[in-house]
Amino acid sequence: RPLGGAAGRPIGPRRARAAMIEIHTKEGRVIECSPGDIVPRRFGLNVKRRSILLEYEVPRHCILAHHPIEVDFGATGTSIGSRAPAGGYPSAAPPAADAPGDTALAESLRDTHSPWLDEVQVEQLAGLIGRLRALVRRDGGSRAGV
Repeated sequence: RPLGGAAGRPIGPRRARAAMIEIHTKEGRVIECSPGDIVPRRFGLNVKRRSILLEYEVPRHCILAHHPIEVDFGATGTSIGSRAPAGGYPSAAPPAADAPGDTALAESLRDTHSPWLDEVQVEQLAGLIGRLRALVRRDGGSRAGV
């Protein structure tokens, strides 16, 4: 589902408290914006780096950018779990997420990355964490090449 809202949307309580952030462009420019300028667009998962990648836009500066969010499964007592059984899982869907642990981790990530995630629902982040956990588990939990 789409993220964010209209350019004139009210800013959340965490965004109101946050300081200005800097965005470093490929061209070497540094652009300052307030967290209220950030419009989250979509998420991706990077299994190799165990991270969620947020694509966001800053309409005022006509910028589309990415913000990596590293997921530390051990941070809240959650774990990767065991590797997928031989032949994979019986259905196309990965196993259900560890809802309580994923929710706690999602809340922590939302607080840590509040300028980017203030408007994102904790349940959506928890779902992404569950999907990432399942993909890491399927690949055997290896961090090779990172």
